[in-house]
Amino acid sequence: MKKILKKSITLVVLSLILVAFTLGISVAFAQESVYIGGEIVGFSIPYDGVRIVSVNNVDTESGEQSLKHIFVKGDRIISVDGVKVKKVGDISIYLSKIADNKCVKIEYERNGKISVIEVVPLKDKQSGVKKLGIIAKDNVSGLGTLTYVEKDGDFGALGHAVTDSETGTKIESNSGSLYNCAVNGIKKGEKGSAGAICGYLTGQKIGELENANKFGIYGKTVISNGEVYEIAPREEVKPGKAQICSSVSGQKEYYDIEIIRAFYQKTDRDKGLIIKVKDKRLISLTGGIVQGMSGSPIIQNGKIVGAVTHVFVNDPTRGYGIYIDNMIA
Repeated sequence: MKKILKKSITLVVLSLILVAFTLGISVAFAQESVYIGGEIVGFSIPYDGVRIVSVNNVDTESGEQSLKHIFVKGDRIISVDGVKVKKVGDISIYLSKIADNKCVKIEYERNGKISVIEVVPLKDKQSGVKKLGIIAKDNVSGLGTLTYVEKDGDFGALGHAVTDSETGTKIESNSGSLYNCAVNGIKKGEKGSAGAICGYLTGQKIGELENANKFGIYGKTVISNGEVYEIAPREEVKPGKAQICSSVSGQKEYYDIEIIRAFYQKTDRDKGLIIKVKDKRLISLTGGIVQGMSGSPIIQNGKIVGAVTHVFVNDPTRGYGIYIDNMIA
């Protein structure tokens, strides 16, 4: 009888501990809150090296020549003769110091594979300048929307990977800068044509990027003036009424949307929700969802549940969203 009693007491105690532990986790998660975003921000991410935008002909003494058989758009040049390339001008400076017809070793990356190739630079007939015949860039910049800021200044934005529109390259990086953005126009979205927020980086830095990955850009910012919202796990997200927060009008406003579908996901993706803009004010202003609104926080039942990520080109009032727990996790 004593053994049975001891077993019963032990089981009761274990059950109570399990309940308390479970409640503790729920309470801890429920208390996790962030400042809501909605601000249109600019970002700049440096390349490790330079990225080729195009390969062009050079007018030489022997006629027009190019290195198109060697380089293609999107290649990343890392070094020349072992000298690290950091800025676009670094290549021209190095080539100006070598002898005519001298072979140089170019280290470059294509589709994740790093290779080294020997190249004889092309000499321009008119200027005498030695060239590779490329147009390149050493950073990628753009506009997007801040999603959230944690109380320690950590932020998340965009909700999807940064893609260089000129090269088609998806960017992964652990450095960069966040800037204030000045909006000077809106190209409205129409069926078959995605709209966009038109603007520029003001030069006023408001944060540092520490990570750019498939779910957006992350880092530290000085912005911490939004309303505080709890974040919701994806299990709480249901089809139905919701809102998005955006400063596309010039001030932070909340716009009515509907969550059409909330997908069950075994793996993390940036397309977990399908949403539809219902607010006539936003439709009148932008046509629906436009480029630059990526990252706009989605609110349902008083909690942040996700962020806008993509627009349906054939219907700009519809788009995709990412679950907030994918972004914050």
